[in-house]
Amino acid sequence: MTVANRDPHAVVRDLVAVVIPLDEHAAHDQTTTLSWVESGAPLFRIARPATPDKHLCVYSALLDEARRTVLLVDHVKAGLWLCPGFIRQVGCRV
Repeated sequence: MTVANRDPHAVVRDLVAVVIPLDEHAAHDQTTTLSWVESGAPLFRIARPATPDKHLCVYSALLDEARRTVLLVDHVKAGLWLCPGFIRQVGCRV
């Protein structure tokens, strides 16, 4: 999928729409996410720590199948152990 010249809302909508939910909770999350994206609300953080309140984050689940473990990192500001990831902020180049 070429995304360079596409509207970010359309890209996210298309990616979320093709996910096959495995249970009712995932189906609900997909429905609410699609509603949020289709509302035209800002997708990316524009100011720290969390403006807008709802914004996209990217996480990667790194699995060690042999050990049956998942890599988690200590997110100091959140006070949580999370999969590694980042927040795309408006104006930042990736």
